[in-house]
Amino acid sequence: MVESGSNGMSFIRLSASSNRPARPRRSIIQV
Repeated sequence: MVESGSNGMSFIRLSASSNRPARPRRSIIQV
């Protein structure tokens, strides 16, 4: 679902912002 490049970074940033910037590393792993 997530593509490599700026799209992936944008998706991770949106996910972290929507959820909580307390564990952005877990979000990236889950994504």
